[in-house]
Amino acid sequence: MSIFAIIAVVIVAAIHIFIAYIEMMQWVEKGNGIIPDFDEEMLKRTKPMASNQGLYNLFLVAGLLWAVFAKDSSIALCFLLFVLIAGVFGGITLNRKPIIAQAVPAAIAIAVLYLS
Repeated sequence: MSIFAIIAVVIVAAIHIFIAYIEMMQWVEKGNGIIPDFDEEMLKRTKPMASNQGLYNLFLVAGLLWAVFAKDSSIALCFLLFVLIAGVFGGITLNRKPIIAQAVPAAIAIAVLYLS
């Protein structure tokens, strides 16, 4: 993997660390920025679900960082595709934010992975 691909993968991993932090630690306080229709009561009721989603985001981070440390483009591609699919699915089922926050950075990282 080139240094540019490593940087791109690390950026995607950092985005998912931030997403996991919001979902696991700040859901009630900041969750309505993700799902504007949720009031504080709904955010409190969905906190366990959001924490679970945060854990899955950390699994994506683990895979991305594994790819970086192993310098393995195949592993990186696999986990970047997971992120891309999750972002597109979120964009279809939730709102457009996951496309911008997840799918676009993953697509850029995939392009960098193959162009460098």
